[in-house]
Amino acid sequence: MNTTILRAGAAVLLLGGVWGFGYFVGSDHPSSTTRTFGGSSSTTPYPDSIAAPEAAKLSSTAIGRLIDGKSDYRKQTALYSYAESLDASKMPGAVNEAMQLPIQHRNAALAVLFARWAELDPEAAAKYANLLPKSANPAMLRRAAMTAWTEKDMDGALAWARSLEKGEARNDTLSLIAGALAKRDPNAAMQMVKDNFAPREAGSAYESVFAAWAESDFAAAMVAAQGITDPQLRARVLRATLSKRTDSDPKGVLEAVRTSKVSDLRWNVGNNALNRWMERDLTAARDYVLGLPNGEMREMQVRQVAQEMARRDPQEALTWIDSIPEGDREEAIEGLFSSWANKDPNAAIQAARALPEGRVQENAIAQLVQNLIESDSTTALELLKDLPEGAARQNALSNVSYRWARIDPQAAANWYITNVPENQRGSMHQIMWEWSRSDPEAAMKWAIELPEGDNKGQILGQVFSQMSRNDPAAAAAQIEKLPPESQRNAVSNFISNWAHRDPEAAVRWAATLRDESSKNTAYSNVASQWGQRDPISAARWLEKLPVGQARDAAVSSFSYAASQSDPEGAVAWAVTIRNPDQQQQTIRNVYSNWIRRDPTAAGSWLQSANTISAEFRTELQGMSASPAKKVR
Repeated sequence: MNTTILRAGAAVLLLGGVWGFGYFVGSDHPSSTTRTFGGSSSTTPYPDSIAAPEAAKLSSTAIGRLIDGKSDYRKQTALYSYAESLDASKMPGAVNEAMQLPIQHRNAALAVLFARWAELDPEAAAKYANLLPKSANPAMLRRAAMTAWTEKDMDGALAWARSLEKGEARNDTLSLIAGALAKRDPNAAMQMVKDNFAPREAGSAYESVFAAWAESDFAAAMVAAQGITDPQLRARVLRATLSKRTDSDPKGVLEAVRTSKVSDLRWNVGNNALNRWMERDLTAARDYVLGLPNGEMREMQVRQVAQEMARRDPQEALTWIDSIPEGDREEAIEGLFSSWANKDPNAAIQAARALPEGRVQENAIAQLVQNLIESDSTTALELLKDLPEGAARQNALSNVSYRWARIDPQAAANWYITNVPENQRGSMHQIMWEWSRSDPEAAMKWAIELPEGDNKGQILGQVFSQMSRNDPAAAAAQIEKLPPESQRNAVSNFISNWAHRDPEAAVRWAATLRDESSKNTAYSNVASQWGQRDPISAARWLEKLPVGQARDAAVSSFSYAASQSDPEGAVAWAVTIRNPDQQQQTIRNVYSNWIRRDPTAAGSWLQSANTISAEFRTELQGMSASPAKKVR
């Protein structure tokens, strides 16, 4: 068997998976069209069976009969032998036949066929890949063909890529060519990217260039990457460059990212480098981490070392933690028990309970609770009882709510209402958000049946806020049925979300509210959202409002929102507020923001303002000397 085909086919299979790869991902089969490739006329592979691939049988095609009843290894061997027997003129027909296979077999067959076709006629293979539906993963097949084409005929491959319609396929193909060019001429590759990409679309292409450049001349690639002025692009190419060294020089990569201000480099690239180092020499990697200066990097990597040690031998990891500086133990304990909980939860629980009472033990138990809540909520909640009131318990409750709500939000909500004091239910926000996303009707029914109090209004507000994304009218109708206290608390979250999408509809509904406090809250939230998005339209609405508390609330919120873009106009609106206390507070908020951004203009307004008292003017002049924060 030709080993070149075997290597190419294996590379494609690694990208796309093996026999279980690729279930149908949508309607993506345009009309059949006749194309000619390599001298062979063939219909593009869009048979009706694509829409229902499970109906096809392996025995209905020659390729299917080759692999029917064989193990995965024998299937691949049969396909490689079959592909080896084909010449370029037979490839379109073979691909069409492969498209008739059930989808769980189809994409693996296509991977082998295109690996062979790329060797025989990469130009035809690349062009044909572009005709395949999305469910066949044409991007992966096209990349295999383009890699071979660029090696044979760079200019021809580039000309074809440039002729493609603008979009993802063109950018992906040009990026691959740029990477291939960078292996022999990085500067030419950089120029090619500049010539063929808009700046906002060039990130992936530059990553391809620097990844290839780093393999041939790492030092030069690093110098060039560090010289890029755009901070986002510089971070991307540094990640691509450094990632190529994580295998050969993980310590050098860690040293390079240690002082970086880019969190993605410190955490992601640094994590990968440390993992590779620990795979080969855990002791050296561990000693390096303990030699780092105190700070976030050391904390994160101490935790990472503990996780790796727990994966290998949790008891040895626990012994190691006893030997490290006390300041590192908290992070190490969290890393150890997060990993141990997945490996052997019962042993981990026994070890945590055997630790000396205090902060270290509490962190260990909190970590176990968080990790077990999804797989064994009964044990997790029982373990939670071991935690005394304090930071560890509160952090555990917060993390438990997020994880539990993803799998059983109703159980999570019921438990929190029953077991957590009302003043500690901040995590209910996360639970109700998750529940409202997955089943808004059930979440609403549960929340409506809550007794008055118990944060009912805030809980309902979270549910209605989520509902407003899809059906604000239905949510509004439910809010109108609530008792006044719950309605007031629910209105704020709900209408802020609605006003962000459709302020005019939101304000029409707010005008119908009978409870004055609810209306004031609604008008205030609408004015804030609308004032940020479209202050002119919001101002027209405010002009029509009658004098009263609702108008004052709306103008106050609008003024602060508008102060970001037009502080002089905002303060002019603020002085129209009738309630004197509210008027002065709004002016303070607008003015304090104004003097931070443009003290000269703010001071000029203050000197000429004739609608405020002398005493209030003096107060604002004091703020000019020492700007105050907004107080609402």
